[in-house]
Amino acid sequence: MSTDTSPEAAYQQTLAQRRLGPQGRFLTTCRMSETLHQLALQRIKRQDPSLDERGAMARLVFERYGHSVES
Repeated sequence: MSTDTSPEAAYQQTLAQRRLGPQGRFLTTCRMSETLHQLALQRIKRQDPSLDERGAMARLVFERYGHSVES
């Protein structure tokens, strides 16, 4: 348990996760991943406004995986 989470808050989080079930937890994870992906793309575009969508995606792939792709 995180030291900044009270035992009651951790308990409530556990209950919420159990109510979601496996499918709900998976969908939540996918949504969070997509949100982080979009935030990373926004950051890349803000740092280098000259990049088009394809260039920003290429930069993101490089940041995440260390592999260059053709933009």
